[in-house]
This record gives sequence, C-alpha cells and structure tokens, in this order.
Amino acid sequence: MIKPITAFAPLATLALGGCVSITPPAWLVAPADPTVPVRDPVYSTVTAGVKDFRVVEPKDWREQNRGVGPADGAGDHGNDSTSRARRAR
Repeated sequence: MIKPITAFAPLATLALGGCVSITPPAWLVAPADPTVPVRDPVYSTVTAGVKDFRVVEPKDWREQNRGVGPADGAGDHGNDSTSRARRAR
C-alpha cells in the first residue's frame, strides 16, 4: 500500500507550481547597455609569458645555495655548509 504522503507529494508540487510567476525578472531579460564603456580588445601572442626551460650546464651547488640562501652573515655565522657537514661526521 502506498503511504498517503507519497501520493500527496506530486499533487502538492503541481499545486505550488501553479503559483510561480510566468514572466522572468526584468534584469534577466534586459538587453545589454550600449553606453557602458568597454576597453578595446588588445592583441597578445599565444606564447606571451612563457618561460624558456632549456637544458643548461650544471652549476656548482654551493653557488646555487648561496643564491637562494640568507644574505651574507645572516643565519649561518660564516660557516660553510661543507665544513658543518664534516664536523657532523
């Protein structure tokens, strides 16, 4: 047997559907305003902003680390990373 609420739900949906407005809101169907200022389109190449990732020769890792590490005298107190590694042995 079908429960009464299950049979009543589609009828309630149809009844509420009759209360919905048929006309859409004015802001939804309004045409675009031709007086709004718009920038002119600008040409840009397909490769704009692309970086070059060619293979380069290997570089000294100490120099690479110094390039990205803290400034001179900040943090490592003048100790080289290789000398610290040797002391740890």
